[in-house]
Amino acid sequence: MNIANLLNNFDDLTDYMKANNYSNAYIRKLKTEVNWLRKNHDLVDSYEEAYYLRVSKLPECSSMFRHYRLFYSVLRNFDLYDIYPSRGKDHPLFEN
Repeated sequence: MNIANLLNNFDDLTDYMKANNYSNAYIRKLKTEVNWLRKNHDLVDSYEEAYYLRVSKLPECSSMFRHYRLFYSVLRNFDLYDIYPSRGKDHPLFEN
């Protein structure tokens, strides 16, 4: 996880998502996670750890598990592999 790289290039990601008709709500939620990482990056060494920390306080039946998994997958793939999100291709946070 390279938080400096993510923060420096996050505008590129959001510009791409706006140009490709991602919802403003989805982009806002992604920004929320980036802000959380900015404040708490010293608590985690990877996007997977960030995911686990974020969901650790959720009730078992929460639908947010899936959302957090998607958000951290997008952030990891963009930061580490320079892969922009694509509705047709899946780059999961965890392997099956």
